[in-house]
Amino acid sequence: LASRANSPFLFLEKVADAGNSREQRQMVEHLIQTGVTLVVLAQSDYSIPYLKDSGWDDGVRPVLTALTQAGIRVVLVSQSVFVEVNPLACSTLQVRVGACDAEIAPDTTRLNLNRKRVVLEQRLDAEFPAVRTYDALPYLCPEESCPLRRGGKWWWRDGGHISVHASEQLTDSLRDAMASALGN
Repeated sequence: LASRANSPFLFLEKVADAGNSREQRQMVEHLIQTGVTLVVLAQSDYSIPYLKDSGWDDGVRPVLTALTQAGIRVVLVSQSVFVEVNPLACSTLQVRVGACDAEIAPDTTRLNLNRKRVVLEQRLDAEFPAVRTYDALPYLCPEESCPLRRGGKWWWRDGGHISVHASEQLTDSLRDAMASALGN
């Protein structure tokens, strides 16, 4: 299941787009009724202005409460890494001659510091024993610098989304996080 684009999987009664909260509640009810044992909760907030300052943890806490009280384990995927460039805007010629603005290797520490929600995620992980946090950053950027293109492959498709190649590289680590959440 997935929510609409730019529709976070949160219960947000106090924001302008609170109509989405009804959809999210219905989705949680559906998950509980179907008897799933694990939910992977992943969402970005880079394009959702009302989540940037505060409120994300207040919106996700009741979702986690409802799921975990129903005996559902949750893998909470940490806030994504925003790289501020768009590799797909570069032509093949630009890439070949080294003129692509996305041919950069940002500092991994700086990328991590820009993820303000990680501290909140860690608190929720401690608060909910049935929740495991999965952070892709160590797999996407295992060294101090984080080249956006490695081995001839782009690891980001735009500033806020990783590429299909990068997603494939995360398969094993995400599978391990899911198994850990289930106690396997």
